[in-house]
Amino acid sequence: MSLRFLKSSWAVLGLLTFALHVQAETRVSVMQFNVENLFDTVDDANRDDETFLPLAYKKAHREVMAKCDQQSNDRFKQECRETDWNDQVFETKITRVADVIRSVNKGRGPDIQMLVEVENINALTLLRDRKLADLGYKTMELIEGPDTRGIDNAVLSRFPMWDKSQLHVIPFKDKNGNPDKTGSRSRGILEVRLLLPDGQKVAVFVGHFPSMSNPTYLRKQAVAELNRLKSTLPAGVLAIAGGDFNVSAEEDHQQGYISRDLAGEWAVSHLIGCKDCRGTEVFKGEWSFLDNVSFSPSMNNGQAAWQIDIPSISVPHTVKEHVTRNEEPARFLPPSEGVSDHWPLYVEIVKK
Repeated sequence: MSLRFLKSSWAVLGLLTFALHVQAETRVSVMQFNVENLFDTVDDANRDDETFLPLAYKKAHREVMAKCDQQSNDRFKQECRETDWNDQVFETKITRVADVIRSVNKGRGPDIQMLVEVENINALTLLRDRKLADLGYKTMELIEGPDTRGIDNAVLSRFPMWDKSQLHVIPFKDKNGNPDKTGSRSRGILEVRLLLPDGQKVAVFVGHFPSMSNPTYLRKQAVAELNRLKSTLPAGVLAIAGGDFNVSAEEDHQQGYISRDLAGEWAVSHLIGCKDCRGTEVFKGEWSFLDNVSFSPSMNNGQAAWQIDIPSISVPHTVKEHVTRNEEPARFLPPSEGVSDHWPLYVEIVKK
């Protein structure tokens, strides 16, 4: 038997071994994306969506313009009165959002897509059915929350659910321990229970915590409630959490809401990986991971069958309309500029 034949045989065997390894590996991709004001063009009752309506409609309805004049400052009043959120603007918006979703996982989009700032199930349905119909997102969940502006959390996924979804309203308290009126209008935490390809049960939590204009202790309470919800899951159920937690790099440095409180109960993706990432948004001139994707700690220490693929952790920003000249997220400004003021956060988990 010649040496050349032996070398050739070993090469073939190596390729077969590699092929079997690849076939035995199952990957699931997860992405969080604050899509910035994904509103449809319909006037929703009991929601302050006047800014995101067609100008012709606003001019024909004095009561709508009157509500615009009730905005808290002159800039918001002007935006409400002048923004023409018409059908073409909405079409551009969902096209750009879909482009970002398709920019990952070799054009297939993530298997589990967490979305923040979606107005309602109609806007979500139009995004999926008009722009993502070929991607197999059979699960589509959005539960209307108490936010008076009308923005909610949502999930799209290729995977089926093993239990019904829930919206957990966060029981915010003020400094005196009384129910906090501002916090009571927050978005809540959406829980969607999915089955991974091998039958593994997972609970996906999507949060959009009070903005930085609100007291810092409200975000602390929101993180604590998310931790509490994870602790109530049935044994054997894995947890994935994502959303816009609105904790800036400066606030986390001072208060530790992410690096201490959240990381004490979760494997926080941008803390364990994403070494070349600056953040998902620029807040007050500083890059921050306002957006978050976190996992059960067992998914990062070898104790669960599904493990975080740390090299996959990234902040996708390859869609040219989503990047400003300063290499920052390009927010959507009608009729056709930008996509969103946040970049997404992307992670893959793997079972071998």
